[in-house]
Amino acid sequence: MHTNPRHPHATTNAFTGSHAFIPPSPSDSRSPCPALNTLANHGYLPRDGKNITPSHLVHALKAAYGTTTPLAWVLTYGGYFLLRNPPPPASLPSLSPSPLSPSSLSHTLHVLKALPSLYKVLAPLDLADLALHNHIEHDASLAHSNAAPDSLYAPTATNYTLLDQLFAFATPDDTFTLSSIARARVLREYQSNNSIDPFHAEVARGEVALVLGIFGPALTDTGNIHGEGIDMPLFRTWFAENRLPAGWSPKHAQTLRGTVEISKAIRGAMERIGRGGVTHRPESPQTVVVRPAPLIIPSLANAAVTSNVSVTSNGSARGVPLYVQDKIASLWAGGVGH
Repeated sequence: MHTNPRHPHATTNAFTGSHAFIPPSPSDSRSPCPALNTLANHGYLPRDGKNITPSHLVHALKAAYGTTTPLAWVLTYGGYFLLRNPPPPASLPSLSPSPLSPSSLSHTLHVLKALPSLYKVLAPLDLADLALHNHIEHDASLAHSNAAPDSLYAPTATNYTLLDQLFAFATPDDTFTLSSIARARVLREYQSNNSIDPFHAEVARGEVALVLGIFGPALTDTGNIHGEGIDMPLFRTWFAENRLPAGWSPKHAQTLRGTVEISKAIRGAMERIGRGGVTHRPESPQTVVVRPAPLIIPSLANAAVTSNVSVTSNGSARGVPLYVQDKIASLWAGGVGH
């Protein structure tokens, strides 16, 4: 069993013992995902963010965030698969009335021939590995710059200008709602010239669906669909500091089904706004600039998996870019949907 020795940057806070908050040292590995970074900062994952096994992650998601076992398994094993999956054809096969159609057969045979070994898929990872561009990480992040052109890895450092923009979508009563998330996502996709591909658009919605579910109303994992929000002090602490707020603990079990329902609701809200319907951050929480636009949201059907990056950053480059195949990807994206 993995142990977490005391870290040289230990601090005193409401979480004590093995789950006290300890900010990362320069040598620690961190990802673009605040949820996973928080798990490492609190010792639910190895504090150095390295050599993380699937069992580590399943246990951490359940213990820290209250996810059910099915959701933890989908997030974990789907995530490991996406990170190590070989590149499929450049575009997904179109929907066909027959699974024996040439395009479907070609796609399936390619995936079966190219699949990595189970050992490779489930090998331990470092959190920084998750910055590999267009595997799980994607363009139009709410708090991270896009990967630079031709860069294989995206930045892991928080972009505080983007984070401030995100927080500006809070409601007048200082909560962050499903509507807030939908408008913030529409804006980031607009700012990224809609470079996010359809699969990763699903992933992005799933990520924030998890946040709304886990930190939302105490009695249900889908309550935020109906207008409730996350208290902004909690949201700021978690997103900006990658820290669990003092006194917080899971108030309900976060299920796979509940997360999918929230993700669908976010998509519906984005469709009602329309692509490009939000073109800049609100001047205040009371004001969101919205203009009419066509109701177009990326669909996984008939779409290329690759993405054209348009916003630069200081991401580093190494390795070979890999892409994801649609069926496993769709399952993981629906469960999540860093």
